[in-house]
Amino acid sequence: MAYNLQSLITILQQILHQEQTHWTFDHNKPQLESLLQKAESLMQILEKSSHTKIASLESQIRDTVYKAEDIIESQMVHQMLSNPDSESLTFSTPNLQQVTQELDSAMVFLHDLTPDLQQATQQLESMKLVEELEEKKVCASPQLMSLARSFICTGKKIASTVFSMLRLVRVLDVMGIEYKEFPEEILQLINLRYLAFSCTSGLPIGISRLWYLQTLICKQVMMLSLPSEIWEMSELRHLRSETISKIGNGYKIRFVHTKLQTIFLVWITPSLIRSGFFEIIPNIIWLGIYYIHSPDIEVDLSHLHKLENLRCQSELDKVGSCFLIKLRFPYSIRKLTIVDCVLFRRFLTTLCALPNLEVLYICRCVFERDAQAEEEEWEVTEGDEFRSLQHLNLQLLNIVRWRAKETNFPKLRELHVVKCNELEEIPCDIGDIPTLQEIYIHECGTSVIASALQIQKVQQEEYDNYDLKVLIEY
Repeated sequence: MAYNLQSLITILQQILHQEQTHWTFDHNKPQLESLLQKAESLMQILEKSSHTKIASLESQIRDTVYKAEDIIESQMVHQMLSNPDSESLTFSTPNLQQVTQELDSAMVFLHDLTPDLQQATQQLESMKLVEELEEKKVCASPQLMSLARSFICTGKKIASTVFSMLRLVRVLDVMGIEYKEFPEEILQLINLRYLAFSCTSGLPIGISRLWYLQTLICKQVMMLSLPSEIWEMSELRHLRSETISKIGNGYKIRFVHTKLQTIFLVWITPSLIRSGFFEIIPNIIWLGIYYIHSPDIEVDLSHLHKLENLRCQSELDKVGSCFLIKLRFPYSIRKLTIVDCVLFRRFLTTLCALPNLEVLYICRCVFERDAQAEEEEWEVTEGDEFRSLQHLNLQLLNIVRWRAKETNFPKLRELHVVKCNELEEIPCDIGDIPTLQEIYIHECGTSVIASALQIQKVQQEEYDNYDLKVLIEY
């Protein structure tokens, strides 16, 4: 029965390891540490005790451990998908209190059984906890490894033979290890629900053997070619690549992927559009698309009524960088990220028609200019209103002038301007937006900084508004 606790202990030790840098913690870190301490103490007590009544606790402890693992795994998956570009993720544990209380009740039950258990617990608490999980220790405990349901590697190297021990593992995260060839042993882990890895050779033939896989995250330097068999995986919910993913020309629709919620970053080709690919992902929530082909081909996403987070990316030296003008959006969009694209005035007006758009990132884009104009500018016309926009982020733009009124962004709360070295100033009327809370400036010219500080000064002196924060980083 003690082995039921070992999987949870291993997960907690790996997350709390002092040398891992992928996860940071909020104020709930003591809760994780407390849960780890209780689980270790309880396991040691169980191993030392032979009381027959302890058998009655087996079901309670097993259910509690599985509940804790499900909460932790769900939080990890949520954070990784919500913050795909972040090297450090925040681990929040708001729902572990009940699990900790259930382990406490098991401890109380054990203490009531025999008086010597309390002394054993005190001895355990004085023991030094070993936090490092070395490869030789892993290999020395095949029985414990075979019962693990989650394996998170924070190191840079591990023998591929370790994977063959993880027969029941459901979550496998080895993103920190860069493999030249995909470890074939992983394809034997048929219980996997979550797989995150880094491999220069990409996805292997036979990936569809992982029939129950729900989340697949692949980090690769070069373009990732998605084998056609990946679309046979009916349980797949999240498919994410750190680079561009290309779906082969031979792709054929076999069934509608009703469970698929995330695809990032897929290369949109004319053949893919003709195949009706977007028709078979009706429940997609987060989509990243890359397009460099002819701008005359329409990309219609208007039927994806659950799509909330969309990233559009191209290359400015390709004709396809103008494809946004032919892109049809669903009204459900809440967050839109645009990278390396040409922005036409009528396209920006189209964005104003999105009633739920709350977050807009514009990065390395070029704004349409008149034939006689020598400098880029973004003039938000009087009738254009981003009615729900709360966060606007402008990065690495070459615009010189930005003209806008407070009525263009009536609900804006945060404005971030990052590395826009040509920009002369922030429109002064932006300060009159009643909901504005923060202006963040990073590596911009002195005139931009001066305009932000002037906006803050006017708000304080003329309107007694000291809630507006101006943050400047050089």
